[in-house]
This record gives sequence, C-alpha cells and structure tokens, in this order.
Amino acid sequence: MSTTINEMWNFMINTSGPKIFSVNDFISIADRSSIESNLKLMCDQGKIVKLIDELYAIPEYSNLLNTTVYPNANHVAKKIAEKYQWKIIPTDDYALNLTGFSTQVPNILTFASDGPYRKYDYNGIDIIFKNTNIKYLTNLSRNTALMVQVMKVIGKNNFGQKEIKKLTSFYRTHMSENILKEIKNIPIWMQEIIKEMLDELN
Repeated sequence: MSTTINEMWNFMINTSGPKIFSVNDFISIADRSSIESNLKLMCDQGKIVKLIDELYAIPEYSNLLNTTVYPNANHVAKKIAEKYQWKIIPTDDYALNLTGFSTQVPNILTFASDGPYRKYDYNGIDIIFKNTNIKYLTNLSRNTALMVQVMKVIGKNNFGQKEIKKLTSFYRTHMSENILKEIKNIPIWMQEIIKEMLDELN
C-alpha cells in the first residue's frame, strides 16, 4: 500500500464523528488526481463505499441489525454543505419534526441554503437544498435558527397558543442561551412570538 493511501486511511479511521469524506479532506496529503485514484482503489478493496456527490464513507457492521449500515441522511447533507461551503438550516417538515411540532419522520430532508437548489436521492430519502435568503439566520445559534424556520413554515396567522407551547417545550429542553440577544434582526412578528414564549417560562 502506498504512503499516500496509508495517510488517507489513517486520516479516515482517526476522524471523530461520522466517517464521511470528500476529496477536499485530503488536499493536504496529495493532489486531486492521486486522491481520486486512491479513493477508487479503497472502494475496490471494500474498505470504503461511495455515497453520492463524490462522497465516501467507511461502512460499519451492525451486530444488532446483522447488516452493514451507512451514514444517516442528515450527516450526508451536512457533509455536502461543508464540501460546497453552504450554510444550511433544516426547514419544512424536517424542521417541524426536529422541534417536536410533528412526530412523523419525513422521507424528505429539506434545508434552507445560501447555495443553489440541489436535490439528491440517498438510500430512498430525498435531500433537498432550497436556495433561500438566510442572511438573518447566519448569526443565530442552530436551535434559534431552527425555531425561526418553524415559525416561517407555520406562518404568522397560524401560530397560536398551541404552537407557542410547543415552541416553549423545545426551548426548555434544548436551549440555555439568552435568545433575546440573538433575535434583533428577525421579523418583528417572530420576535413577538419568542417574547410570548419566554413569558410562558416565567
């Protein structure tokens, strides 16, 4: 095994978190052509698998499921965004599910993104990036931005006391930061809902 492929493999197995990789991860090790050749070789050897959009992963075997398991769609979506340097935040049904507004697990993961529109099919799940003006979200924490997306999806006229209670429950469980410092640039009606939510906590 060549020095380059050894370095690439060592980098992969020593990476913490989801073991998903793109060519960009190995630029400090070799040139692009060599990286692509070695990734193909490792695929042929069964050490890694090719996913979508030139992403690769180390498959893991689950004794519980008695089968090989692959990275989940959310991790793949995050890696795609990292690869292209897009800022993303879950939206639509996916945002509703993550915040407890819906218990139905969606088979479409939709993200608001500052990149172009893209749609991928990954293991039967659609991953969609929707080009959206998310400038006012970029300075928010992930959970605050997620709450903003939920309010946007549900809409001002449909956000009543039931929805405020669900938002309060999400905030109480997942957040500790002072949200009032973050929300100065979001729409006024969303600020008012968040303030009402905070009143629920007192």
